[in-house]
Amino acid sequence: MTGTADRMRRRWHKLTRNDVAVPAGSAQHLAALLQKRYGVGRREALLQVYEFESEL
Repeated sequence: MTGTADRMRRRWHKLTRNDVAVPAGSAQHLAALLQKRYGVGRREALLQVYEFESEL
């Protein structure tokens, strides 16, 4: 796993190794996973993804 994938798993514990193994996954894809795993709305999921990306 990459450093970014490890950071994603630390931030979002409900994501699986397979979820974060997608190389250069899109923000849309990650947001969809967050919606599914955490039950948040699309806007909230995208905000979390963009916040995470800005911290990289």
